[in-house]
Amino acid sequence: MKMAEMMAWFNSNLLGTKLVVPTNLYQRDKSKGWTKIQQQEYVRTVMEGQASTPFVVNIKRGTARVMDGAHRLEALDLFKKNKIGIPSCGVVIYHNQVVPRN
Repeated sequence: MKMAEMMAWFNSNLLGTKLVVPTNLYQRDKSKGWTKIQQQEYVRTVMEGQASTPFVVNIKRGTARVMDGAHRLEALDLFKKNKIGIPSCGVVIYHNQVVPRN
């Protein structure tokens, strides 16, 4: 899945349970994941339209297992929840401050 499709799917009711399992069977240990700076950098590249790596998801029995992209998905989710922001020109910009373009 592409990033925009993944976020739309993640935030929809298409799964019913909306259960996404970034399982360690497929991904490295979440506790050894990205730093806050790495998360912010990824979100910045997404906002600049430069992140093109797809997410790989396996949907089985109502559960979606993220096989590749769990750290990227976590960074986007933290940004959407205003838990991380994007540093820009000496200030940090959070999701709730972003004005959508038409």
